[in-house]
Amino acid sequence: MSVSQVMAIAAVLTTWGLMAVVVAGLGAAIHRLVVGDEPQVDPWDAWWLGICGAIAGLQLWHLFLPIDWRATAVLVAVGGVSAGRWLWAWRAHGPSRLSIDRRLVIVMAGFIVWMANRATGPGEFTDSGCYHIAGIRWANEHAIVPGLANLLDNLGLNNAVFLLNAACESGFWHGRSNHLVNALLLAMLGLQTILCLWRCWRAGPPPSPVDLFTAVQFPLVIASAVGREVSSPTTDMSAGLIATIGLNALVRLATERAASSSRMVAVGILVAACASAAVCLKVSMAVTGAVTIVCLSWLLRTRGLGWPVGMAIAALPGAALVVPWAVRGVVLSGYPLFPSTAVPFPFEWRLPAERMISIRGFAANSGLLWWMSPEEIPAERIAMTVGWFLLWTMKCASREPLTVFVPAVASLLLAGWLIVARGRWFGGERHAIARWLPTVLPVLAGLVFWFVNCPAPRMGCWILWAMAGWLAAVAGQAGLLATDGRRRAFVLCLVGLSLLAVVHRTIWWVHYHRSTGRAAVIDPFTRSLWMPPGTDHGLHPYPTTDLLQRTNRWGLTVTMPVHGSPTWWAPLPATYNDITDLRLRRAGDLAHGFVTDTGPAPPATGDQTDQEPLGDPVTP
Repeated sequence: MSVSQVMAIAAVLTTWGLMAVVVAGLGAAIHRLVVGDEPQVDPWDAWWLGICGAIAGLQLWHLFLPIDWRATAVLVAVGGVSAGRWLWAWRAHGPSRLSIDRRLVIVMAGFIVWMANRATGPGEFTDSGCYHIAGIRWANEHAIVPGLANLLDNLGLNNAVFLLNAACESGFWHGRSNHLVNALLLAMLGLQTILCLWRCWRAGPPPSPVDLFTAVQFPLVIASAVGREVSSPTTDMSAGLIATIGLNALVRLATERAASSSRMVAVGILVAACASAAVCLKVSMAVTGAVTIVCLSWLLRTRGLGWPVGMAIAALPGAALVVPWAVRGVVLSGYPLFPSTAVPFPFEWRLPAERMISIRGFAANSGLLWWMSPEEIPAERIAMTVGWFLLWTMKCASREPLTVFVPAVASLLLAGWLIVARGRWFGGERHAIARWLPTVLPVLAGLVFWFVNCPAPRMGCWILWAMAGWLAAVAGQAGLLATDGRRRAFVLCLVGLSLLAVVHRTIWWVHYHRSTGRAAVIDPFTRSLWMPPGTDHGLHPYPTTDLLQRTNRWGLTVTMPVHGSPTWWAPLPATYNDITDLRLRRAGDLAHGFVTDTGPAPPATGDQTDQEPLGDPVTP
């Protein structure tokens, strides 16, 4: 390793350490507020609850102020003070000594260093260049801008993960937050999966259903880590990951038999917070999130807390997260559930109806474009026949075997075994399993919505692996993994699938460069194992593109790409959409917002013109 690479990895690890403490402190503060000052709060729960709390706070902040260093300072101050108080209480009331196997510590330390290396990769995911980076920059430089979707359609999708990235755009990390957020979320889930794999491997009592559910996610963690999304500010991975954490907590709530009422309230708050946060990160998670909330309310009632308490636990996180998110949607596009046209608001910046029809049509077909040309997409969804499904299945098996095909086949095999067994193997656990069977409803609802709405692998892989994890938990509860030999074979199978994910991604990169003829900036044979040092202080910078500035008939000057659609780190305002009818609500004031105006322009503005192309490609 070069010195620059060592410094880059050290910078990522140091910043992650600070972020982990701050976020866990935020979660502990929420726990104290809702449950009471309990020093035994689970550190993992505190961390994920802190992420949800940060999203809620940043959404409110952005309604009035940009997500700049001031928002970061507030988060650090609140989280840091809370973490210090939590640590003090833990030292006074917690265990005097922690007993952790040194081999587990070594494995987890090696994994986190490897993940930091993965985080140094380039933010080259295509959608990041189209609108993710732009969303981060608008959030970092301006308070929420009315009608921003008129400038760039996808900015109306209201992905709250951009706010987390914007909060990291300070100091050295300005223009480099893509190396921090998604990779840290994935690393934290990865550490949990390793811990659960360790519990499954060691001799002793059978692992809990939650351990099995979590352990099954390990191949997907590795497959995601060697992909392009880990170092890009994408939306699909973060939303699916948070939803998985919520489903994990839902299974835990259903299977913990001796949980106290305060423990059930704490876990219930985490379930509701993750379900709501997933919707804020990606609107396509709305079905899974809504069904999760319903199942949570039912489960809390069956555990003796009653409907009023269950509804309150489900409603509080929803009010703190989804309500500000819906308000943001109205400000950005005029529609709280964009790209849905439900409940439109009559503001002047609301996108025109004819443009919404085009946007919804593209959204409906975007999941098919990963393996079909636009001409092959059926005109009506009813035309998706058995032949279409078989073709889709073969494409998944060849192009996305680890993210889609393997969990789907594993789920079918496990489900078939459970149906054939008909309870013979369940013994005394039969009633216990029947009690938490409804917790699979959010997964089933998410799978149906994903396949009908947008069956691209990256948009459904987390739900598919959650299905496989749920079935593994049921099989474990039924005694299928009762012996040490079976459990270790289970662990070896998951580790083997993870290694296959690395091999497959390497083959994918080699095939990609050979089929497209594009020169490989990073060696495709090594990038899946260890990311080489980049040119930006050891980090890999965003790609660049040639840009020009165009002035439309309203006199508005916008930066646009010369070729293709990604704008990457282009000067604001930037878009690749048609700007003929785009104008500012107030002349010369970007913060006041954009509208689409098809009326006659003032005579002085003239026709749409192109200015001279910008100089060198723009970088942060």
